Amino acid sequence: MKQMALITHHQITVDPQVADNVIELYKSLDNSRGGLYGTWHSRRMDHNPYPWFSSTFAEVQQAVSHLEIVQWWFNCGAPGDEHRWHSHSPYKWAGVLYIQMPPLAGAIEFKRQAEFQVHTPEAGDFLLFSGGLAHRVHKNLSQDFRITAAFNFVEKSTHAG
Repeated sequence: MKQMALITHHQITVDPQVADNVIELYKSLDNSRGGLYGTWHSRRMDHNPYPWFSSTFAEVQQAVSHLEIVQWWFNCGAPGDEHRWHSHSPYKWAGVLYIQMPPLAGAIEFKRQAEFQVHTPEAGDFLLFSGGLAHRVHKNLSQDFRITAAFNFVEKSTHAG
C-alpha cells in the first residue's frame, strides 16, 4: 500500500517549561472541553497570550511562514486518554506540535479513503497536514501526559485579518 504524502514534518525547539505550564492550565481546567473528544483541550485562541510559549509559538510561525495561524489550542492527554477520528475542516491546513511525548503515549493515525498512515511522534515534532484529512490519536498507554498544541491555518493571501 502506498503511503500518503500529505504530511510535512518540521522539528521545533520546545522550551522545557512549556509542558509544566500546560499541565497547570489542565489542572485549572482553563475553559476545558474535556470528555467530548476523549482528551482535554484548552480554550481556542487566535493569538498567543502566554509569555512562556512565545519562543515556541514564533518558531511554529516561522516554520509555516506562508500560512497564518487563525486558531490554536493545547491538548493534554492523561494516561488512558485517546482522541477520536476528526478533521479540521473547513480549514485548509492543520498542524500539531508535540510538546511532551513519553514512550507509549499514543501515535497519530491519518486516514484518507482506504489508506491509513501511523506516525509515532517525538517531542519537538511538528506535523502539518490538510485540514480535511481525518486523523485520530491512539490511547495514551504511558504513565505521563501527552501534551500537544494544535493549529488551524489559512493561506496568508486568502485571509483578511
